[in-house]
Amino acid sequence: MNKWFYHSGSAGDMLYALPTIIASGGGSLCTTPQFCRTVDGILKKQPCLKSIRYYLCYARFKMDDFGKEIYIEGEGPFINLDTFRNEENASYVKGNQKHIARACLDAIGVDFDLTKQWLFNIEGKTVAPIIINYTDKYHSGDQKKKLDWYVLKKYRDLVMFVGPSKGYWQLVDKMGFEPKFYLVNKKNIALSIAEIIKGSKLFIGNQSLGFAIAEGLKHPRCLDIWPERANCVPYGDNGYIILNEEIIERYLNG
Repeated sequence: MNKWFYHSGSAGDMLYALPTIIASGGGSLCTTPQFCRTVDGILKKQPCLKSIRYYLCYARFKMDDFGKEIYIEGEGPFINLDTFRNEENASYVKGNQKHIARACLDAIGVDFDLTKQWLFNIEGKTVAPIIINYTDKYHSGDQKKKLDWYVLKKYRDLVMFVGPSKGYWQLVDKMGFEPKFYLVNKKNIALSIAEIIKGSKLFIGNQSLGFAIAEGLKHPRCLDIWPERANCVPYGDNGYIILNEEIIERYLNG
């Protein structure tokens, strides 16, 4: 019997839910169409997903406070991947530090080794050795645990910015130079970013879709953590919450 999973988004959270889908034996995913253009391309490549369906609104769902199972009239049951947002799951709702992927696994009651890769079938596209991404929220700001973005100035000719332009100028202020900007395919945003990350030697970003992709690929990655809710600190090898020349040189010359 094909299992059905439901997830309401956001795009990055859906990628962090993939280990739960894998650990549950795979199946089909139902989500809302607002994320279709963003993640549809990358999700369709995942071997754990047999199909993806989009519904226009929550009205068709009978939900009980983010319960583990939900129903669509005439279909279902669905395993509700939104359960990790339940009030009972204080590790997520109350701002603790549990990784989103771990919170999702624990809420459904399955396990997966998060040091292992969970994003597959991505072909690399080389545009620059160092790929950076920065959004206008979920970053360290002026907190003590901030990434030393300025160290990239030495490598300015090797750096390419991908993603939304909203955070670009904030990052320029942190680095002291204007990196080249790569305009991704708007019809397949996540897949385009994933291909560029896979084709690079190092990814650096804040808590965003870009980092969710790098984490799922287990690609060399540095995270600018958000201390208020550091819920995607890297698992496994090649993941860092610091940035220095030693790390950069290791992957540029490795």
